[in-house]
Amino acid sequence: MANIPVKNNAVSGNFTVTLPQGSSASTISIVGGGGGSGGITYGHGATWGHSTAKSSKMHIQGDATFDGDITWQGRNMREWFESVEARLALLHPNPELEKDWAELAELRMRYIDLERQMLEKQQVFDILKKT
Repeated sequence: MANIPVKNNAVSGNFTVTLPQGSSASTISIVGGGGGSGGITYGHGATWGHSTAKSSKMHIQGDATFDGDITWQGRNMREWFESVEARLALLHPNPELEKDWAELAELRMRYIDLERQMLEKQQVFDILKKT
């Protein structure tokens, strides 16, 4: 067992806990840093940092998977994206189904063409309204 110095009812200093053999990780290290920052290293190099800075950033390099909702400035991003898709009436084509059903592929292409025509007409109407 590690001897951990205590100061003002808080743990201070750095310490390492060695896990039993056969564990997927060999150690857990908790490192204190100046100004309330520090980090936790688990196993073979996975590291979590901590900072009490008022302005912080998260950088993800590569893919990320979230098991839950993402909230940005109080807005649920899943709900926001779904509402935008609904308002824009975005199509979600199914290429596998369109391979077997030419009519479905043709209908989607007709829709895209008609949408383009309507957007062009809307631009003309918007210009005429301004004059």
